Amino acid sequence: MGKQQTLQVLYNQEVASRSALENELRKVRDELEVQRKLNADTARLWHAFSIIPDACAIYDSDDNIVIANEAYKNMYDEIRHLIKRGLPRNELVSAALDAGILLKEGKSKDEWINGMTDPDHIEGGVKRVIQTGDGRILRVTSTRAENGDLISYRADITKEFERQKELEAAHIAAQDASKIKSAFLASMSHEIRTPMNGVIGMADLLCETQLDDEQTLYADTIRSSGESLLVIINDILDFSKIEAGQMELFLEPFNLEKAAHEACMLLRSKANDKGIDLLLDYDMFLPVWFDGDAGRIRQVLLNLISNAVKFTQAGHVCVHVVGVPIDDGKYELHVAVEDTGIGIPKTELAKVFKEFAQVDQEENRKFEGTGLGLAISKRLIEQMDGEIWVDSEDGVGSVFGFKIPLTCYPEEALKIPRVPNDVSHVIVVDDVKENRTILLKQLGSLGLTVSTFSNADDVLDAFDAGQRFDMVITDQLMPEKTGTMLAQSLRDRGFEGLVVLLSSGAKPFDAKNSERRIFDSILQKPALRTDLYKSLKLVFDPEPTPRKIGRTMVTSPLETRALRLLLAEDNKTNQLVFKKMLKSAGYDLRVAGDGSELLTLFKAERADIVFTDVSMPVMDGIEATQAIRAYEAEAGLMPVPIVALTAHAMQGDKERFIEAGMDDYLSKPLKKDKVLELIELYQTQATDNPFSAS
Repeated sequence: MGKQQTLQVLYNQEVASRSALENELRKVRDELEVQRKLNADTARLWHAFSIIPDACAIYDSDDNIVIANEAYKNMYDEIRHLIKRGLPRNELVSAALDAGILLKEGKSKDEWINGMTDPDHIEGGVKRVIQTGDGRILRVTSTRAENGDLISYRADITKEFERQKELEAAHIAAQDASKIKSAFLASMSHEIRTPMNGVIGMADLLCETQLDDEQTLYADTIRSSGESLLVIINDILDFSKIEAGQMELFLEPFNLEKAAHEACMLLRSKANDKGIDLLLDYDMFLPVWFDGDAGRIRQVLLNLISNAVKFTQAGHVCVHVVGVPIDDGKYELHVAVEDTGIGIPKTELAKVFKEFAQVDQEENRKFEGTGLGLAISKRLIEQMDGEIWVDSEDGVGSVFGFKIPLTCYPEEALKIPRVPNDVSHVIVVDDVKENRTILLKQLGSLGLTVSTFSNADDVLDAFDAGQRFDMVITDQLMPEKTGTMLAQSLRDRGFEGLVVLLSSGAKPFDAKNSERRIFDSILQKPALRTDLYKSLKLVFDPEPTPRKIGRTMVTSPLETRALRLLLAEDNKTNQLVFKKMLKSAGYDLRVAGDGSELLTLFKAERADIVFTDVSMPVMDGIEATQAIRAYEAEAGLMPVPIVALTAHAMQGDKERFIEAGMDDYLSKPLKKDKVLELIELYQTQATDNPFSAS
């Protein structure tokens, strides 16, 4: 090999060696850079760990300390010199207890340490609250990592703990306030209703006496004003109960169609006075029996219908009830109350459901009211998981509606009467289109052919032209010719079919005025569908009416004397009202001023029925009832009916009275017809009671 070649080989070797060295240096530099970054990241982590505001420490798998941040050391400030790598955890806890840094909370030192360091308690993570000697509350969280390390974390929750105690105290105070408010409402209900019973009761009795026109006007004004005041009182009490959280719903089976009809009937006289038609349109295919709070649903219906009647001067108010099945026997019910009243401007609709608010409209100012009815209705419907709404046009009318979910009872099917073969074509005569439509649906479901007319003259013209029909259902109050005039004209023309009158008046059908067989039946408007069908069934398919047989006479002292009633009432005015209510009935009434006097009277004379006020001095009605029941049990006597006369209106009062041993109750202010109806209900029991007093 020549010199030149040798030099070339040496040069190549030098280049290769230098390249290899540079590669090694590059690797070292890269590794050093990675290490530098790791050190920087580690430094960041350690720095972040050290400045965490809550105390944190890491222990190894043997529970020896690895590292603790400054907050952790500060928590053990008196013994921070002990906190070094390798310190066993139980030794740190023991020293902290000895120094009073941690409180043993009534436990022994060993129990406390075992509770904090027991591996079974911290496997997978455990939280515990401990107290420090300086009054702080700490939440300790201990978690065992996969490599066996234990992460111990302490958070100062002193403020949170104090806030929780404040909230609990506030909750207890709110409950106490709610109880006080509930008691106040019950007291106000009693104190207000007691004198109202005297005002309305005496006004009712005064109206039954012989009065001239002016005196009748005065008495009616007192009665109607008292009843209006009672409505306002009830609204305020109901709203207060809702605000206090005292309003509860009581579910029971009820007839929805009947509830809507009863609401309409209660307001029928007001509608009649204003000359407007009050109609009920219940969906033909909707069940009538549902499970719900019938009283509250009826209250909402009354509020909506009453408002509609109040703000309607001409036309009609119609209650529409429809529903669609949801699932599991539930229906979503939609109830709408439509009127042809003054309406509400679109800009004012948002106000109608607010408390103590009425739309500020010139026409509205002449109408009285608290502005609570719709607000209460909204709260009640929402409590039933429903919604309430309004749609209105100023000067045209309004539709208030609500929807609620209710469970139905499909087995309670509406019974459709059988239609005889000789009745197929029915004429409906009514000047109100909506009523004609409702009757068309109701009669059409029977399979009848129905023709509708808006006036009597058109019916007579059709009859004169040779049109034949089997039955006529006519409204009474129509322009030009009334229903009576139409019926008389048809009879004069030789019509021998059935004629049914729909009357808005309060007079019942008088058989004495049917010598010329003008009407076969009279129904009050709005006619309940079942009543319409029952009436038609009697007309279509007459059955012999069984003769009413009187109650079998029982050889009992009661048959030779008047029914004996005992009344316990501390208010002299209410005593007088009750006496006057029963004056003409011929009952033997004895009066006691409190429960103690009632018990004495009962033991001395016994009674057939006992009426007792609930709130009385010395001994109240509930205590008196319990004493009477105890006396009856001791003497082996049959229990007599005891009826509470209560001015209380709080939820749960009924259940409280029944639990005390009472049989029934009447709310004040008392109504004479309700009192007499209840006496009649229990009179049969008294007559058949062999233990009745002589």
